Amino acid sequence: MAIVGVTGIKAIFLNAINLFSKQDVRPFKTIEEAKEWLVS
Repeated sequence: MAIVGVTGIKAIFLNAINLFSKQDVRPFKTIEEAKEWLVS
């Protein structure tokens, strides 16, 4: 799963949540970066 617009401390919290939940949710700054990751 990709999330756009999460930066700074929110991205750090997201990474911590990923560690505990075993989900692969990644923060991206732009929609283009997120789309590239999703199709790869």
